[in-house]
Amino acid sequence: MEIQAGTPVGDIAAASAAAAADWTAAALKDLIHCIVTKHHEYPKLELPRVGQRVRTVAQVHGAKDATTLQALEAAYEELWQELDLHMHKEEMMLFPAIQRSEAATQGGMPVPPPPFGSIRNPIAVMEREHDSAGDALGRIRELTHGFEAPSYACSTYRAMLEGLQALETDLHTHIHLENDILFPRAIALEERALRNK
Repeated sequence: MEIQAGTPVGDIAAASAAAAADWTAAALKDLIHCIVTKHHEYPKLELPRVGQRVRTVAQVHGAKDATTLQALEAAYEELWQELDLHMHKEEMMLFPAIQRSEAATQGGMPVPPPPFGSIRNPIAVMEREHDSAGDALGRIRELTHGFEAPSYACSTYRAMLEGLQALETDLHTHIHLENDILFPRAIALEERALRNK
């Protein structure tokens, strides 16, 4: 899926939804594997690379637009830190609990109670963090004028904008897969298990 500079966020979300539509009936463990290997691994690799470009652009071009570039650097750093912790919590706590529930259900065994009460509890936290990441992405899009390069942009500046836009596209898909597919299905799995006790 290729997203052009200046594409409205709603269009990106719609394109992401279309690309991910086949996950609605897949095993949750397979969906989680996709999320971790594609949509967690990608930002783990790209956040440092793009972050270095953001810092370099802020240093080199800071005199031309100090207010915007400083705000961009701060918004990016906040997003990066939040995503690192967010992905760690999903991989260490939430995703294993979902996988245990699915495996127990498929094996006809009782679903083990998660250590955090209902699965809804960590999902609510993850959804709030997704909202926060979406706000940060919106701020980055706003500060970069829809990832539009200014007239003085060098190759590093252009690479930064391309990296930011690619991260935005991946995060929209990542958030869609979790909020719209994985989380509702995990909640439904828990509710079925409770009814069948």
